[in-house]
Amino acid sequence: MAQSKGATFQPDYAVCPGLLLKQELEHYQLSQAEFARRIARTPKLVSEIIAGNNPIEPETAIQFERVLGIGADLWLRMESDYRLHLARQTDAEQLAASEAWLEDFPVRDLSRWNVIRRKGSIGQKAQDLLAFFAVASPAAFEQRYKCVTVHYRKSAKFQASRPALLAWLRYGEVTAASDQVMEYDESRFRETLNEIRNLTTLEIREFKPRLEQLCASSGVVFRLIPPLPKTRLSGAAFWMLGRTPVIQQSLRYKTNDHFWFTFFHEAGHILLHSQKAMYADDGEGSGDSIEAEANDFATDVLVGRRRLRDFISSGRTSVREVKTFAAECGIHPGIIVGMLQHYKALPWNKLNSLKATFEWEYPESVA
Repeated sequence: MAQSKGATFQPDYAVCPGLLLKQELEHYQLSQAEFARRIARTPKLVSEIIAGNNPIEPETAIQFERVLGIGADLWLRMESDYRLHLARQTDAEQLAASEAWLEDFPVRDLSRWNVIRRKGSIGQKAQDLLAFFAVASPAAFEQRYKCVTVHYRKSAKFQASRPALLAWLRYGEVTAASDQVMEYDESRFRETLNEIRNLTTLEIREFKPRLEQLCASSGVVFRLIPPLPKTRLSGAAFWMLGRTPVIQQSLRYKTNDHFWFTFFHEAGHILLHSQKAMYADDGEGSGDSIEAEANDFATDVLVGRRRLRDFISSGRTSVREVKTFAAECGIHPGIIVGMLQHYKALPWNKLNSLKATFEWEYPESVA
């Protein structure tokens, strides 16, 4: 991924067309003044072209062709290659000064994900990162992403890195772009959530392909991507190109209660909230009314808020009682344990054996 789309071989040198002109004049034993007379131009122009200080224009290239017998297209190609080479050199020099900007990102992890080359100069790595974000410069990155709203539910004890957060979200966006999904259908997605709910009792290797398939059938992309340092993200929801919703999760906690509640929480964002914002959740922090709505949505799909309140009020927290209630709800008992712990009806160190632990092999590009 470190190489941009359409990338081609780029030599690290280019010949100034003025050098070829100088050699041709020497070959024909023409002075610059005589050559200038033959093409009806000033000697100063010829001198500047030879020095590389003045570009060869199409009309000039045609005149060179008539006098020297070398095609105008060759002169123009050489001129174009040379000017592009100079521009790349200038750009590389400017990017070499981007170390401070680059250090804001988790470069080591992004290199392991093939977003940034593992070996190379600061300028080359900055170039890879800019291509990843599809922007032309660090200034353009700031301009592009300063207006991107990331609604972040986070712990009060942890300050997330916005660059790392944006990199994690961007990786999901880039990889999701290759997925073939149906056009988004809100009604279909709401219905599909009931089918997805039935997957909560399965192992991850069993449910993940089915989860991806069910989401895709509704026009939603599901992505499982490891968390990046300084983010502590559990999941996110956003709209790709304003058309295709994406649910992105990290398996950060690796327990099924966190995984499934996060999934339905993000589904709530897709169904209830603005398509213009990105929603990122660390699974620990409290949030505003938008996050509360997403939490309520997840609880309603999995159990039902009233039903859960009644169970909590009953004080039934034994292994057998939790298993029975989970069976009545049709979900894994570990999810019930997580909810009881969240609402402080059960200590965090109790009944954790009822939770399932997930391990998943991520794609090679993020291994």
